[in-house]
Amino acid sequence: MKKYLFVILCLVSTILSSQDETKSSSIDIGINVTSVLSSFSGNGSFLEASDFPMSLRIKNGNKIIRFGLGLTGSNSEFFDNITFAFRESSEHEAYGRIGFELENPIDDKWIFYWGMDGIAHYKSDKVRILNAFNSLISNRVIGVGGGFLAGLKFYINEKLYVSTEATLYFLQNFNRRSESGQSDSVINTESQTFSLQPPLFIYLNYAF
Repeated sequence: MKKYLFVILCLVSTILSSQDETKSSSIDIGINVTSVLSSFSGNGSFLEASDFPMSLRIKNGNKIIRFGLGLTGSNSEFFDNITFAFRESSEHEAYGRIGFELENPIDDKWIFYWGMDGIAHYKSDKVRILNAFNSLISNRVIGVGGGFLAGLKFYINEKLYVSTEATLYFLQNFNRRSESGQSDSVINTESQTFSLQPPLFIYLNYAF
């Protein structure tokens, strides 16, 4: 038993000493500030959910676990002059990602990084027609996939840095369309989405 404890203590001390040689651990929170910066030129617009407005990094040395989240939603009610009926519509979309990064410092300020992400996507839009049949038209998309990434970080100081990255993602989508009211129907289909995105977005990050 003492031998096992000795081995465990040796392993723990080795791990702790190796971590001391690398950069300290931190939790980094990032905000996509691209729309804010572009607004100064008159081209500002709201970010889509797929643009991941918020990011989180859990860092241990040069190894990083990363998370991203994007949410959008809207609800409205209007009168349709063609069908002479009120319509209630709602649309919600969410993107989530989890992945890892590996850092390769260039100098004291610049760091090149690369890694992989797993992606999940959910989108739902519904339209309810308030007539004699109270028809409901619903579309839902669930997507799963992932891909590769590569980017650059520039450290303003020890805590604050900006980052940008290019991504290559693939998504397998499962689509469902349903109608209820006068006639009921359900249609299930599948589709694929491929995207190669250059480093368009700028994140402002702070390390805690």
